[in-house]
Amino acid sequence: MSASAKARMAVPQIRAREFPQIDAGQWNDAALRDRQARVQQSFQGAAIRHGAEGIRPLFLTAHLDQQVVGQLLLSQGFVHPDLLQWCEPLLRTRLCRNWWGVYRWIGGPLVAEEDAYPAVLRQMLHYLDLRARDEGILAICDATPGFHSPHLAAEEEAAIFADLGFTRREQATMVLDLGPDLDSLWRGLSRDARQKVQKAERLGIRVVEAHTEEGIRRYYSVRRENSRRNGVRCPHLKGILAAGPVYLAHDMGKVFLTEYEGRVLSGQMLVHFNGYVQLAGICLSDYAWEQGLPANDLMQWHLIRWGRESGKRSVDWSGYTPDPTTDKERGINTFKGKWGGRVIRYGVYDKVYGPRREAAMQWVKDLAKGKGRK
Repeated sequence: MSASAKARMAVPQIRAREFPQIDAGQWNDAALRDRQARVQQSFQGAAIRHGAEGIRPLFLTAHLDQQVVGQLLLSQGFVHPDLLQWCEPLLRTRLCRNWWGVYRWIGGPLVAEEDAYPAVLRQMLHYLDLRARDEGILAICDATPGFHSPHLAAEEEAAIFADLGFTRREQATMVLDLGPDLDSLWRGLSRDARQKVQKAERLGIRVVEAHTEEGIRRYYSVRRENSRRNGVRCPHLKGILAAGPVYLAHDMGKVFLTEYEGRVLSGQMLVHFNGYVQLAGICLSDYAWEQGLPANDLMQWHLIRWGRESGKRSVDWSGYTPDPTTDKERGINTFKGKWGGRVIRYGVYDKVYGPRREAAMQWVKDLAKGKGRK
């Protein structure tokens, strides 16, 4: 039997450790052996979730013949992010933490040897299935394997999850390969994108880095305006101030602003790890919106140039609606599609252990939104 076949048939042993009972450097070094490792699988990602949200990061390692052949960082949080805002002290108790708790992860498990991936994935899912039942948690949700360079065909991956009772949801993202030179990347932009970038440059709009607490607060003021204008919940400043310094201190994050005539027009946060740049938290000020200033167009081109010149491999716009049904979704897709990237579809997996608890939580959420009993 070939070494490849043995790797696929072997049954690794799974071990679990909680934060911070792990060596940060060793964990990250091992993660980087897998080319698809993302910042959400880094020790710093765990530190932020633990510090800002109070959740329990869990580090799983898969062992075969005394060797670590795979690893997965996941977190035990709550089924709805607003829960911690509503009744944080109560939710710190073990009963509530499990009753409304979920396991979730992004971009894992990670393996150094591609042939070992099916066995590592299957065994980790089996371990977590047993652990979830023992702890009585509500669900495993939003489980997202790596999708930039998947180790398995989508059908084989879905079959492994389905064997353990998981359901699949289709999601997508927009990713730009930074391999071509800058001239080629510029030509890959849509005509509208190039025109707006050139207009912003003519107006004298400039992009600056904002890596201090004052800069992050300036960013946050624009993000609050953007959220209010779009009718969505703005994340807490506490979480942003907690995440920013950790990523910035380890050269894993950036905060950029655009400025014009003394005003902040727009902001953008990003994280980067293993050559992947992931964008998040894009926002536009009310002033820029009212004046029709193309600040975010200039921002996106600046980020592409920064990533290419920094030796990054790709830029990920962190989300794309695969089948848009509203004008807002179509508009967001259009904006993300202007920069020359390609749409990558992938699966996200869920398994509910407490359907009645889930239904009760959904009722509360609907009631809070005015959709409850009439």
